[in-house]
Amino acid sequence: MKLTDSKISKLKPGRHNDAIPTLQLVIKPSGGKSWIQRIVIDGKRRDIGLGSYPATTIDEAREEAIANRKAIKQQKRQQRRAALVGIEQPTTTPAPIAEPAKQNPTFQEIALECLEALSFGWKESTREKVKQNWKTDFNKRIFPVIGNTQIDCIQKADILKILTPIWTTRNHMAQKTRMRIKQVFKRAISFGYCEQNPAGEVIDGALPQIRNSKGNYKALPHSEIKQTLEAIKTSDSSNAVKLSLELLILTACRSNEIRGMLWKEIDGDTWTIPANRMKGGKTHRVSLSQSAQEIIESAKALNPSKKGLVFPSEKNGKELSATAHSFLLKAIGLADKATIHGFRSSFRDWCADTGKSRELAEAALAHTVQGVEGAYLRSDRLEPRRQLMEQWAQYVTGTTAKVVQLHG
Repeated sequence: MKLTDSKISKLKPGRHNDAIPTLQLVIKPSGGKSWIQRIVIDGKRRDIGLGSYPATTIDEAREEAIANRKAIKQQKRQQRRAALVGIEQPTTTPAPIAEPAKQNPTFQEIALECLEALSFGWKESTREKVKQNWKTDFNKRIFPVIGNTQIDCIQKADILKILTPIWTTRNHMAQKTRMRIKQVFKRAISFGYCEQNPAGEVIDGALPQIRNSKGNYKALPHSEIKQTLEAIKTSDSSNAVKLSLELLILTACRSNEIRGMLWKEIDGDTWTIPANRMKGGKTHRVSLSQSAQEIIESAKALNPSKKGLVFPSEKNGKELSATAHSFLLKAIGLADKATIHGFRSSFRDWCADTGKSRELAEAALAHTVQGVEGAYLRSDRLEPRRQLMEQWAQYVTGTTAKVVQLHG
């Protein structure tokens, strides 16, 4: 078949022969196209790369393929002539034959190299978890589409095939996926494997516009937290997920801090979170209210040895997934009204509405106080915070308590 631009546009993935013998157009499942000349040299079949299509036109590919065939024929004639007269092969240099092109690596090969290189800059405490997140994204969304495609053959259309289905429905995840693809191409470009990043600005116009909401995390009014805790307790989620989310609300801590909580970090009514698990990189002490201590007591049934995680997954004994709490919120019908991080905002609103000390509220949230005020703070104010956290627990659990005005 004599290939034309019109015919090529309708071809399916696979190898397609041109009218010029030995010349083939290879179309990847992703749609990337490249010219290959399948030829026999010294008794061995070789595939010689002639460039990608359409960067290398049909006429250019044919011209080079014909030149290669002529060069091989000339070399064979010289070898036969030398054999007939019984002399060594002439020392004159035969017409040049294109060397078999070294295939550029596939996207998957570059991606795995990129992941290892990037991971050296990540926190040691979270490195393996982050690497696993990247691998999951690669294996689930990216590799099935472009994993086995040569890096320089990947087109914008391939990237859009990955991103478009989730761009409007799961934009946060889509943004992460795009970021990871861009990182892989940045590495490929730096090593000279390709020249453009098809996941970069070149596809902005093809992606649906998403309203950029830079507001605060969605949070429930603090008056609705008691009802939420009751819904959590009666949900169908595992005990580990339910207890850990209850503790998250009572302590106003972040999800990763709760999910990574270890028995050895607890000392009576104080929980010490090491610096490597804190967003600010500083050790943080948490005052455990009576209700919080009761939850931890209940968690002993999940791990009777009291070694390792306080809230291990009941499926595999490992740390709960980053989405476990969010799925619970969805199950009880609150996904549209609140986020997990929003419970910290609910706590902060309660502090403001009830006249609690700003200094104590910020300390409970492990926020860094900026400016002159922060420069003079030397204590984490743990003891004054004990009464604050006890009052918060009593408020959201519905127990009665005498409210005392706290001062920093």
